[in-house]
Amino acid sequence: MRFIGRWLVTFIATIVTVNVVPGIFAVGGQWVGPLACALVLSLVNASIKPVLQVIGLPITIVTLGIFYLVINAVLLEFSSWLSRAVGQSVPITDERIIETMERTMAPRSAAPKPSM
Repeated sequence: MRFIGRWLVTFIATIVTVNVVPGIFAVGGQWVGPLACALVLSLVNASIKPVLQVIGLPITIVTLGIFYLVINAVLLEFSSWLSRAVGQSVPITDERIIETMERTMAPRSAAPKPSM
């Protein structure tokens, strides 16, 4: 029952996102696409997210919780990829959103220290 409640809340959030955010649209119908995407996102959040949170705990502590945003972005993109494989998805097509997610997930190179 708890999972169905989370699935319903994720479905409503997906519907709102599709209708409000430019660059995100539903594939497979106005209701079926977001419903399938919400199911995949709920399954990923219930199974993979706790494992990633435990593995990323040291980084999360160092960054004071900001690393959770990276984990959420990775899981959102992974869920989008999985739902595209099924054929019912909510793809992200706006270049600004994609660039922001890539910058967030890209490893940072160490900046050279100035010589004194």
